[in-house]
Amino acid sequence: MAEFRLFGEVGFTVGGRRVDVGPPRRQGVLAVLLVDVNRLVPVDALVERVWHDRAPRKANDVLYSYVSRLRQVLAADPDIGITRRSGGYVIETDPLSIDLHRFRRLVAEQAFDEALDLWRGTPLDRLDTPWADSVREALAVERLPAEVERTEQRLARDLPTPDLPALAAAHPLDERIARLHMRALYRAGRQADALDHYELLRRRLADELGADPSPPLRRAHEEILRGTADAPPRPAGRNDLPADAADFTGRDHEVKSVLAAVADQKRNVVAIDGMAGVGKTTFAVHVAHHLADRYPDARLFLDLHAHTAGRGPTPTAAALEALLRALGVPKQDVPDGVDERSALLRATLAGHRVLLVLDNAESAAQVRPLLPGAAGSLAVVTSRRRLLDLPAWSLSLDVLPFPDAAALFAGVVGDGRPERQPDAAAEVVRLCENLPLAIRLAAARLRSRPQWTVEHLAGRLRDNRRLTELAAGDLGVASAFELSYAALTEDRRRLFRLLGLHPGADVDVEAAAALADADPGDVEPLLEDLVDVHLLQEPVPGRYRFHDLLRDHARKTAADTEPDLAAPVSRLVDHYLATTTAADRALTPKGRRRDEPVTRHFTSRDEALRRLTAEHANLVAVVEWCGHADEPDRCWRLAAALFRYLHIRGHTADLRHVHEIALEAADRAGDPDGRAVVRTNLGLALYRQGDFTAAHARLREAVDLDRPRCRNQALAALGNAAKKLGRFEEALACFHRDLELCRAAGNRHGEAVALGNLGAFHIDIARYEEGVSYLVRTLDAMREAGDRVGETVTLGNLGQVHLETGRADDALDHLGRALALCQELGDRHGEARTLTSLGEAHGRLGQSDEALKHHHKAVELIGEIGSHSLRTAAFNGLGATLRHCGRPAEALTQHREALAIARRIGEPLQEAKALDGIAACQFEAGRHVEAEASWRAALAIFTVLRHLPQVARVEARLAGLEPR
Repeated sequence: MAEFRLFGEVGFTVGGRRVDVGPPRRQGVLAVLLVDVNRLVPVDALVERVWHDRAPRKANDVLYSYVSRLRQVLAADPDIGITRRSGGYVIETDPLSIDLHRFRRLVAEQAFDEALDLWRGTPLDRLDTPWADSVREALAVERLPAEVERTEQRLARDLPTPDLPALAAAHPLDERIARLHMRALYRAGRQADALDHYELLRRRLADELGADPSPPLRRAHEEILRGTADAPPRPAGRNDLPADAADFTGRDHEVKSVLAAVADQKRNVVAIDGMAGVGKTTFAVHVAHHLADRYPDARLFLDLHAHTAGRGPTPTAAALEALLRALGVPKQDVPDGVDERSALLRATLAGHRVLLVLDNAESAAQVRPLLPGAAGSLAVVTSRRRLLDLPAWSLSLDVLPFPDAAALFAGVVGDGRPERQPDAAAEVVRLCENLPLAIRLAAARLRSRPQWTVEHLAGRLRDNRRLTELAAGDLGVASAFELSYAALTEDRRRLFRLLGLHPGADVDVEAAAALADADPGDVEPLLEDLVDVHLLQEPVPGRYRFHDLLRDHARKTAADTEPDLAAPVSRLVDHYLATTTAADRALTPKGRRRDEPVTRHFTSRDEALRRLTAEHANLVAVVEWCGHADEPDRCWRLAAALFRYLHIRGHTADLRHVHEIALEAADRAGDPDGRAVVRTNLGLALYRQGDFTAAHARLREAVDLDRPRCRNQALAALGNAAKKLGRFEEALACFHRDLELCRAAGNRHGEAVALGNLGAFHIDIARYEEGVSYLVRTLDAMREAGDRVGETVTLGNLGQVHLETGRADDALDHLGRALALCQELGDRHGEARTLTSLGEAHGRLGQSDEALKHHHKAVELIGEIGSHSLRTAAFNGLGATLRHCGRPAEALTQHREALAIARRIGEPLQEAKALDGIAACQFEAGRHVEAEASWRAALAIFTVLRHLPQVARVEARLAGLEPR
């Protein structure tokens, strides 16, 4: 890996070999990009920083040539690149491969020796621009505190400080450096020189600043004068760690991670965060006991009381005093200021091995002065807030995995009842949401009541009283949550409460802004703050959710404090309705769109699909809320806006569910359009599931309502339901009526749909030439209207014609194009249907492996979609392919599955195909009598359906009982 050098002449090495960057200006380009590593540097800024007022003519062209040359040089490491982005350049690499950024990280980790060893010369040597001068000045300011801290550490460990005289000479008015220099002189036996240095500084302060020496400097002078300026006391060997939990359970991976992080002694701060009740303190103490032998000088535990009922967080100064006194520093030697106490703490710990457990921290600012400087000591910090700006190895604790949570519950109860009633115990753990505090409280309640069964406890928890059951004074879950909530500012408390009213599982920034009636830009930082204090989770970027027990707490708090609980959710529904309507518009082919205003727009169909996919569960929950909250108009409108997405993506169960809710709502609202639209959509959902009788009934109601908004869609769907039920005259009448209405209205897209339905109808009754004539016109019309989903259906139907007429190669061509388009559009229903047909085509061509692969994909996808109609076709198709592959016994099983489903849902064509396949399998097995019975049953259905080619084929088989 490359290592970049900004201290000294700008350059880099790869594998220890130095690479020549080139002349100073090219070094300047590299330096500017490295200082702002992984951040875009605009071209104008690059030119200014590299040349200032001496830029050449066509500076941008020269800059481009420099960048090109640098790219060639950097090609020695393939992981590094300079990228051109809009308006500028960025170098992308690990910041720690650059000495400047590594220096800053090491200083933050208080590894001062290692940090200062990186300075191998004047920063940006040979660069002579104002920008380079400003960087050098800033780095000099950063270096001084590191030098001072390193000197203090070395003094505390009685190590030589050869740089101290030069440091004191370079900074003659710095009192901390002067105090260190005086101490070093005193320890070297030069008491008089130490006192002279003090007197010299005192005069300079008076002459140049008109000030007296500070109290710490005067105290150091008095100690040297009296001869009592000894080294800081050694730690007292104290051990005040709480006892390790006897029933500590799980967390093996996390414990090993912490132990590994501190094993090399380069990590001296570990920060553990997590929500209230997740077990941070228990975990930290458990880890501390594992580590105790490594820190023989002292093991200290300090509660910083960030979330303790009845008291505020411990002030940093008080925490420092407590730690210093525990380490044996006499009270009179504890200085007054936080900075002085912090410096004394680091000096006291230097050269020793001390473990500090700093529990229940409020913030990084509270903790930072309490941290050890030297690598030999370790601080383990716990907090409900993510302490992102600490120089620490961090671990966020989540709730326990279920096996560990169940083991904890059983271990705390301790009398075998959970083991004897495992189902009830599992429910208790689930109701506690795997939260350790909740589990401990529930287990303690059961343990203290030997007359209770685990089922009784589960019932009490289940009955919407979880937080009440899990309350136990200051240790209760509700109390723990309340302390976290109380520590928030009012705007964060309000947002927390309102989020609890959301009917769904998660929320994005826009939805949260709708709840709060605020601007998204103002709400996003509040959400991130709630994540940082573990009152919210962010499982994926930009989406936020509660732990369920916290959701209960937020809802209860909102119910107790919010004056109007309906208004925020009403705003949320309006937001979702506007978003879903706009997304549906993006999914709708242009020829089918209604001229209705939308308040937002999606740039593409894919963007709309992504948004609806992210909000899917929320939108279903909001439809349910509208149905229960007497919002009938918005209920049916939101369900209708969701229809196309759920239909395309194959979410058949949700499609039916939301429209069953919307049906009642639309009838209650009394909106004629709503009543017709919902009945049409519900009919289509029932059709997708294979409930053709129920679908036919709802679609007949929709057609009878005769609303222009959905008349054509209802007629087309009614015709398809009638066709599935074998009512061919009714189906044909619906399709022709639909075509007639569309032509009269000049509805080209509707005409394409009607032609496609007529084409598919004629294929199903084996009138293939007529079917193809309709479908060819349909394909052109669908492409003209921009209906790509309709195009996939038409391609699939043309492929099916070729399959039925023995042209499997032509079928593969059409079906392959249909599958590619389905996958591009995210049309899972169309994908499943096409996979079945492709499997049959490959099977007829003898390509058994490819055929079975397509069939198995189809069956798997149909299982996710939940369409019984697709399932019958898939099982029959798989059965046919297995027969072609010479596996009749397996084929028989598939055809029998198809027969059972077809009879259950009332789909006669698939029932006949299943019987035909069963007969063929029986015949091949030599069971001719059974085969004859199955073929006669199939013939009866084919005859009713007027499927003449199938009738002729089965009659021929029965006449000669000959295999095909």
